Formats: sequence, structure tokens, C-alpha cells
Amino acid sequence: MYQTWVNFRCKIPSKVGQFSMQIYTLGAKNSENVVFIYQQIRAFRTSFTGIMKYHRDMSIPELTLWLEGAIATIDRSHLPGTQLVDTLRIYAERSYIKVRGKELLTTLRG
Repeated sequence: MYQTWVNFRCKIPSKVGQFSMQIYTLGAKNSENVVFIYQQIRAFRTSFTGIMKYHRDMSIPELTLWLEGAIATIDRSHLPGTQLVDTLRIYAERSYIKVRGKELLTTLRG
């Protein structure tokens, strides 16, 4: 049964690839945190998709381990993900104010 899981792949939407090209604009720490959260989402999706696809072939202990792993992924990423959303919201507001402030100054000096 383990060999089946080794070869299992989860499809990633093409938008994620486009997104990764722009992540550098968030700065090093924010980029690192975004990548961590996306990895956790991908790990959960992979586990849960595999569980749904192969649960009939698994023993109860094996299914339990996979479910515990999926839940652990959620637990591991919940607090960092919540903090990241707050951090990115503040970052976006500051960036908007900075850009908008420059536009207003240019207009006023006009």
C-alpha cells in the first residue's frame, strides 16, 4: 500500500505558479511565511485527496494515521496562517498609503 502513496501527486492550479513570480515583493519574512502556508495547504490537500481516493483500501490504523496527519497539518498552520493574514493586511494598507501619499503629493505640487 505504501508504494501507492509515494507515487501520488496533487495537482496545483496554474495561478500558484504565476503567484510565485510576484511573491518577492512582500519582503523576505512575509514571503517565507506565505510559502510555508502554501506548503501546508498543499500537504493537507494531498493527504485529504489521497484519503478520499484510497480509504477503502486502507486498514483502520493506516486511515487513522493519515487523518491524524491531515489534522496535524491544519493545527500546524492555523495560528501562523491567521497571523500572516493580519500581517499582510497591515502591509497592504501601508503600501497603499505610501503609494497613494506619493500620488497626492505629486498632484498637490503639480
